[in-house]
Amino acid sequence: GEVVGVAGVANRQGGYDEEMAKFLEPFLSACAGIIEAIRLRARERAAAGALRASELFMQNVLESIPVPIFCKDREGRYLRINRAFESFLGKPEGEVAGKTVFEIWPADAARADHEKDQALLAHPWTQAYECVVRNARGEPRHVVFHKSTMANAEGAAAGLIGAIIDITDAKRAEQ
Repeated sequence: GEVVGVAGVANRQGGYDEEMAKFLEPFLSACAGIIEAIRLRARERAAAGALRASELFMQNVLESIPVPIFCKDREGRYLRINRAFESFLGKPEGEVAGKTVFEIWPADAARADHEKDQALLAHPWTQAYECVVRNARGEPRHVVFHKSTMANAEGAAAGLIGAIIDITDAKRAEQ
């Protein structure tokens, strides 16, 4: 094994006989265990701090993007949305998280979105499609949904991440 620390007993003139060494062995083993536990706890704290920093960084990235972004689990429940999505939909994340498209969007839009999600999950990769949805003010908006599957630790599709690109102004300019 790896040396994790040093536990010792004061030197004794003439050293220790085998009987004394056997007597001290459980004590020294316990000390080594305590040292290892302390070091393990320090590594765990460092890893937890790094994880928090990484999560904060990703949250800041997500919130700084001025495009509606969402994450859904494999069952289609929203896990996370950014502020731009909240603004587009007119609902805070707390009212969206844990809900499906059928609880958020009108029935026809929800059905179409759900079918696209199921197709993407069946054949993981990316997907983009254009449709018309209503924003928080009830205005019809031409949008492009860009979606990709999110993989779990085993590499299987665990959900989706997507963005909603509003192309209404570009559509109007074409006309």
